[in-house]
Amino acid sequence: MMIVDQLVVQHQTLRNKAAEAPEAVGMNEVMALMDQVRAASAHVENPHQREQLQAILFHWNGYVHSQTGAYPGIQLAAFSPPAAAPSPERTARVTTAAPPELTLPRVHWLVWVAAAVLFVGGAIIVIWPLLFGNEGAVVAAPTLQAEAVYTAVAATQTTIAYEATVTRAVIEQTANAAALLFATATSSETAVSETPPTGPVVYTVQAGDTLFTIARRYGLTLDEIMILNGLTTDALAVGQTLTLPHPPLTPEGDTAVNNTAVNNTAVTAPPPPAATLAPGQQLAEMVIRAPSASLYSGPGAQFSIIMPLARGTFAYAVGRSQAGDWYLLQLEDGVTRGWLPATDVALLYPAVPDIIPVIVVP
Repeated sequence: MMIVDQLVVQHQTLRNKAAEAPEAVGMNEVMALMDQVRAASAHVENPHQREQLQAILFHWNGYVHSQTGAYPGIQLAAFSPPAAAPSPERTARVTTAAPPELTLPRVHWLVWVAAAVLFVGGAIIVIWPLLFGNEGAVVAAPTLQAEAVYTAVAATQTTIAYEATVTRAVIEQTANAAALLFATATSSETAVSETPPTGPVVYTVQAGDTLFTIARRYGLTLDEIMILNGLTTDALAVGQTLTLPHPPLTPEGDTAVNNTAVNNTAVTAPPPPAATLAPGQQLAEMVIRAPSASLYSGPGAQFSIIMPLARGTFAYAVGRSQAGDWYLLQLEDGVTRGWLPATDVALLYPAVPDIIPVIVVP
């Protein structure tokens, strides 16, 4: 199991423990979990996993604030990728392709040495018979001199030809590298040109919105929205405005309509009306206490069942019936809504029933 999955399991376990017995959860246990999340985030690059870790920190930052009045403000650590080791294959290829230490100045030096040897040798061959009277040497001098010149010239031509071959190989390698670089730059420019135009937009928070659902709709991370708007918590108020760097990736409402159609295929009653919250009012958080529960399309067992819910599931209380015996819940996905008997759920501290608006269902 990956470290992120382990932290998610620890988070859910601690949330269930806090819901069932708040007095059994100590601040040391909460702070230890938050420190583990922050330390692990330095080695997590996946955006979805970082959003999971950020959601954990948001929840426990708010919990500590509600219990102690102080906001710890623990955030994710920046991702630090490990240093990449050089590829052995590339190192070997560069090493074998290196040309021998034969440079142009060295070739010139060999030519000058060969010329000096020819000059001295020719002088000796010409002067030697004159000084010592060796006629055989005088006759053989032109032949020996020609052979020496031929040998020196052949050696020089071989050296120059080898240097030209090495230079041509280096030029070909450079041309291939330049072609690869040009192809990479062209593909990058094409990818950038295909990106849809962007521009900052102002979004007004609606009832049922959470920072996570807004981030998913606009293709952003929680950190990006918080930094751009100077937020310190994930709490949002209805009517609050957020500045976002670009329009949503999909039209607003498409996801909600599609998900509602899938989840409510068996609903026969009209959808529950949306709750009207006063500006600054927050949704009350609830947890399923019953061993098994069912989400209904209306406040009563005569309505159709939308989906089952397991014990320990967290949701938000959007409204309550006139008698107060049924609650209208909104799941953490920000889309799915339904009614549940009050005996199957429990409000989390510090929420009280009086802050939940009454909804009349015909």
